[in-house]
Amino acid sequence: MLRISSHGLRTQKIVFLTFDDGPNPYFTEQVLKTLDEFGVKATFFILGARAQQYPDLLCKIKNSGHEIGNHTYSHSLADFDKCEQILNQQGIQSQFVRPPYFDPKYCTDKHFFHNRTIILGDARTYDYTGISAKEILTNCKNNVQNGSILTFHDGSDKLHEMPDRPKEMLKSLPFIIDFLLKDYTISVLDNALLEFNPDVD
Repeated sequence: MLRISSHGLRTQKIVFLTFDDGPNPYFTEQVLKTLDEFGVKATFFILGARAQQYPDLLCKIKNSGHEIGNHTYSHSLADFDKCEQILNQQGIQSQFVRPPYFDPKYCTDKHFFHNRTIILGDARTYDYTGISAKEILTNCKNNVQNGSILTFHDGSDKLHEMPDRPKEMLKSLPFIIDFLLKDYTISVLDNALLEFNPDVD
């Protein structure tokens, strides 16, 4: 059985920030700085190809106390094992995995997913669609609730998007965190704080 979670406990005023497709030399350090300014931790779902290119940034995420998850080697090569090997080289073992496009159909290796949690999400900000910082903030405000797993992108699976795609997300991030902290605690992903989807074979 696959262990899948789309959100945390609805009874707790806790939310989870997640960042996909990094590390990114143009934006990841700025994201880390913003999180540090607010004293909050997040979960970074790493592309193995990016971690291979930027191992120092991967180490910065780790050393800053954030959770690191496996987001495959690349979207086009949904190779969780290859990503995991790269994470292991930096002393990281992932307990959380996010499949491309939130699609569990990519999660076919039952041995690999034993004792790992597949993380989807319930509060997409659509920051990857080219919308403005204001629209990203509005999406957050409209969609967040107890236990929400919010999805942002500090990188991209496409190299040409790396220097630009996260710009509006980064602009919105301080306002989003400030908004969330008025009503919620922000946490890294933790199985004890998650609800799980019905069993999937």
